[in-house]
Amino acid sequence: YTDLIITTSPLSTSSKSDSIVDDDYDPVMNNDEHQHPPRQKKVKREEPVVPEAGEQEEEDEEDDINTTYVVVTETYPTTYGKNRGTTYDRGQMIALTKVEVTKDYDTYEDAVEQGKVMRDAASRWFHDYEYRDGANNNADGEETNDHNPPWDSAELKNYDNDEEMRIRIMTTMDYDDFAYENQLFLEDQEREQRRAQKIDQRS
Repeated sequence: YTDLIITTSPLSTSSKSDSIVDDDYDPVMNNDEHQHPPRQKKVKREEPVVPEAGEQEEEDEEDDINTTYVVVTETYPTTYGKNRGTTYDRGQMIALTKVEVTKDYDTYEDAVEQGKVMRDAASRWFHDYEYRDGANNNADGEETNDHNPPWDSAELKNYDNDEEMRIRIMTTMDYDDFAYENQLFLEDQEREQRRAQKIDQRS
């Protein structure tokens, strides 16, 4: 027998420079378990516009120019005099109060002067109210201006009166809101009363 000897060349080892490398390959990005969420678009936030001091003052001045005033006279029933022992809910007081409005005055001071004229003319309620038009001293010796509105004849404590009068100064807008709220209250109350009557009729 003849021995067969087979010689093989040693295994070749590839150097680093011989390796095929994909520069664009990212093992993280190409792993399904490590997918990054899509990028969100940045939203541009708008800063609130703050008016400068000069602009704010101009707006305030314009509001003052457009503001008008009214003198509101309310004659309302008392709970004394011939009404002694009588109580009123809000709806009854609104319905029984007579309201007169004198308008429009460009300044608060003009409205106050007109209110004084109307107050002094209502001698039935304000016959001894004149002393309040001066500067008086209170119990602490401090000077007070008690003549500022509102004026309410109930402060004179004439418990024989069946009615009292209140005079106050309001902006036209405030009075409109006041009148609207009273009217709305009366309508809601009337609606509730009608609903209660229907329920009583069914039972």
